[in-house]
Amino acid sequence: MRDNKTLLVIEALFGGAYVSLSRGYFFLMLAESGYDARTLSLIAVVSTLLMVFLCWIIYERPYLVYKNVKRKLVVLSLMERLSWFILPFLLVKYGLWAVTIMYGIAQVLTIPVSMLIFITIYGGYSEEDVRRIVGWRSAASLTSTLTMQVFTVLVFYTLPSFSKYYYIYVISFICGLMSWLQLTLLKIPSNGVPWRKVTTIDVEVKSGDIFIYLTLLLGSSNLLGMVWGPYLVNVLKAPSYLYPLISAIGTLSGAIASLIWMRLKYNYYIVGLSITSLVPIFVLTLSPQYHLLISGIGAASYTAANFIGVLLYSRLSKVEGYAKSSARLVAANSLGLLIPSLIMYLFGLNYSIALVISALMRFTALIVALLTIEEVSPLPDPTIKTYSRIIYTTGVFSYRVTLLTTTEYLVTLAKLAGFMLILIILYVIYRVTYLLVGPF
Repeated sequence: MRDNKTLLVIEALFGGAYVSLSRGYFFLMLAESGYDARTLSLIAVVSTLLMVFLCWIIYERPYLVYKNVKRKLVVLSLMERLSWFILPFLLVKYGLWAVTIMYGIAQVLTIPVSMLIFITIYGGYSEEDVRRIVGWRSAASLTSTLTMQVFTVLVFYTLPSFSKYYYIYVISFICGLMSWLQLTLLKIPSNGVPWRKVTTIDVEVKSGDIFIYLTLLLGSSNLLGMVWGPYLVNVLKAPSYLYPLISAIGTLSGAIASLIWMRLKYNYYIVGLSITSLVPIFVLTLSPQYHLLISGIGAASYTAANFIGVLLYSRLSKVEGYAKSSARLVAANSLGLLIPSLIMYLFGLNYSIALVISALMRFTALIVALLTIEEVSPLPDPTIKTYSRIIYTTGVFSYRVTLLTTTEYLVTLAKLAGFMLILIILYVIYRVTYLLVGPF
């Protein structure tokens, strides 16, 4: 299995470059093509709703991913890379409607691909090995992301026209193929991984609390990422070149921190979470010259906060099943994308209020961790169990309300699409009949 560890790290090295290019510049490409922020937010909301819905389906039916893991991983990951690759070409040839559909497909494909990768890691290694693999994969991914940031600066400088996006997505596809090649070489048992696990209520509660924690943390991070750059340039009047420098320092800091945090015990991670909870407040209150330092410290501390959820799900996966733990982890990331997109679309918040909301979400994540996650909490076990059940019950109720709303929304969209399709078919039949036999 040592070869698998190396392949997984190399996959993350190329995969980080592929993801940073394909995801990182999609909305910028649309914005430069003349589409407004509300349109971009709507596209993000619809695609993430579909992602959350698919996560729920797989969570309820884990047998969809537990068999023939390698075959599904190889096929779906190739389809995902092809879907992202053709986006700029579709935009130029067919316009927004085509690229919106393909973007939704590409985003939806990331769900089973991410789950299958986590199943491969969780199902094949001990908790300590998972810690090392996740740490090295994170460092490799962030290193290649930093390299691609330098590359895109050169591309944007030398190719001011739309053609720069062709180059970016071609390079992204090449990196994606290199990461895909590593997946084809993985040695994964053909009989799948076990998924039918009998879990106790305590395990279910703990897994649910970690899910709530991760959703808040990732939602805060994505919201911060959406508004930090515009706030820096438009409100603080900082030069536009400062934000790429901030991103580069954050990426480098995160890569180094991954190698450090993976060697430390869980009880140190709460320090990182406490520090990263302050980052949105620092961004809001400090002048631009301090933002480089904020980025470096924030990225290093955020790595620890993220490791809490990812590594604890590795432990829980041995009890509740690899498929379910992977589904929860990917669903938390999907909800973490949905929450900021929905907030920005519905309320059109200014940058300052968005930063305050990001800070509140991080502080709430910190409180959830302190009250419910025994590995990082200083509280005694009986107190943790009491708060765990309270927060879990509240989270389950909120989840069910969200799921019901999402399901009804998607069903309504499907009915409207079916109705429009019927009208189009009837119109085509009428026109063909008219052309063949003339007016009645």
